Amino acid sequence: MSVVYVNNLTINSGEDFDQDFDLVETGGNTINLTNYFAKAQIRKHPDSSTAINFTVGFPNRAFGKINLSIPSWITSNLKQGRYVYDVMVTKPGGKKEIVLEGSVLVRAGISTGCSFSLPNSAQRLCIAVIPDSNVGISTMSDKWYNFRGTYPNRLFYLLQPTSSGFGNVVTNTNFDDLSAPDNFISETTVNTSPYI
Repeated sequence: MSVVYVNNLTINSGEDFDQDFDLVETGGNTINLTNYFAKAQIRKHPDSSTAINFTVGFPNRAFGKINLSIPSWITSNLKQGRYVYDVMVTKPGGKKEIVLEGSVLVRAGISTGCSFSLPNSAQRLCIAVIPDSNVGISTMSDKWYNFRGTYPNRLFYLLQPTSSGFGNVVTNTNFDDLSAPDNFISETTVNTSPYI
């Protein structure tokens, strides 16, 4: 995956932004994004010290589908004008690549009487810390499927304390010790290091 795709975006200030992309190889085959992780940001220019983060989702990892979104309460803080963005993926082996980039045109909204609101329950970030495995797998699975059914689009991070120190990426080996549902890795942003 050495090709960088250019796709220019338009974001309306004060509106929710949400867009899906299909990542394909040069020959047209879809890229299997299983165990890939991604980060995407908007900056006024490449050297800008401030950035707005996209929420990155994977609607279908096996078929190369990736989603970028920004809620309205964040886009309302963007001033109109041109920006740049890119999407960086981290492959299972740790290699990082830019796979998508382009310019972003932020347009000012006309209806300015709308009131500002904080993120609703479905948009909030959820962080779970599982200190040990005293809870059975069926209880964990029930809780996970109930959570995902109620909040299918909520960004979710799992923090696992390890003997090697806080902030390390969870591996598939020690992930198994958490008694989490089998599809947890493919549905969440687990393994996203805070240092990417």
